[in-house]
Amino acid sequence: MTLVDIEVSLTDEERAIRDVAHRFAAETLRPVGAALDRLGDPHDVIARESPLWGIFDRHHALGLDILDAAGPVADGSLLQAARTRFLVAEELGWGDAGLAISLGVAGFHRFFAHLTGRPALVERFCDPQHRDVGCWAITEPDHGSDQLVVADPGDAVTRMRGNCIAHRDGDDWIIDGQKSAWVSNGTIATVATLFCNVDPSLGLRGGGVALVPLDL
Repeated sequence: MTLVDIEVSLTDEERAIRDVAHRFAAETLRPVGAALDRLGDPHDVIARESPLWGIFDRHHALGLDILDAAGPVADGSLLQAARTRFLVAEELGWGDAGLAISLGVAGFHRFFAHLTGRPALVERFCDPQHRDVGCWAITEPDHGSDQLVVADPGDAVTRMRGNCIAHRDGDDWIIDGQKSAWVSNGTIATVATLFCNVDPSLGLRGGGVALVPLDL
């Protein structure tokens, strides 16, 4: 039975993008996700011959890697960009939650580069021809994703200490410390969206985000 489309406010363009994402989720993510789940060795999941890489290739060929991780769309609308990202993310999550997270995190460096508004970072990390795979380096041995609240004024946040510290050394930044072993996309990434501590005296409230090419 075909369900009634309850997203009555979608434009024709949004509906077309959603339908592309839905077909990708149904025809590619679900069967490949099931195949990857049956692999007994995690190394086989990320091996060169793994069907995982076909997921990334197809995601890129459809242009979804730009849509779900980019900044404002052509007309400059942040709201439109957010609506598009959510539409794509919802469909991919319906297809396979694990692969949807992997594909979403893979573009985090582009998302955060756009947030900075710095042309050099946008040029370096957001070129559609760059096939970097991002990871989300946030959790650490002493805490979980609560480091997301780097701007939260709460007292509990100021008492928590980060395990990964960044400090300035002239024109350079020195990053030292440790992240957890379960960083999303950590085993396949070429660039990290790194949440780290900049001012330890403020606890996690003194944190920041760095985009770190992992071939440095």
